[in-house]
Amino acid sequence: MGPRIERPTTTRFRDSKVSKSRCHKDKEDTTESHREYYRIKQQRYRERQRECEEVLENATRQLKNEIGQLKRLRDQLTFQVPRSLTVWIVATEYLRIIRRHLTLQGSVRFDWDEENKRVIRLHHQVDMVSALVHILGNLEDVATLFNGAQMTPECVVRDNLGSVAFSCDTE
Repeated sequence: MGPRIERPTTTRFRDSKVSKSRCHKDKEDTTESHREYYRIKQQRYRERQRECEEVLENATRQLKNEIGQLKRLRDQLTFQVPRSLTVWIVATEYLRIIRRHLTLQGSVRFDWDEENKRVIRLHHQVDMVSALVHILGNLEDVATLFNGAQMTPECVVRDNLGSVAFSCDTE
């Protein structure tokens, strides 16, 4: 083979070579900038996710602490012995703890004043003794319960001096 002869390249051919090289470089730059953009976007997303996780973990931790405090308070109130222990307190605590209710039989009569068009008196009659005998088992315990209690067997509430503080009779 003989010596190689260099032919002059046409401008068009030379420009297309350069432009292909530039185009390839531009594509690489564009691809690289897109990758950088999406990498930063993903990083921000992960950071927001971490922050959200931290907020939820803190809220969960706070709720668990609050639940523990409320359980301790409940236990303290449930098992705390009152300072002045009376039969009445024991009876109410008994009914509260075992979740039993006292169902009473009774009647109410309204006296109506025709002239003034209003109720002038309420007469009530309640059989509290029978319900308490049913729960406590005997009449002696019921009598002990009402000894010094703030309520009479007829469901009349007394004040501390022994006089009637509340009654349904009005005039």
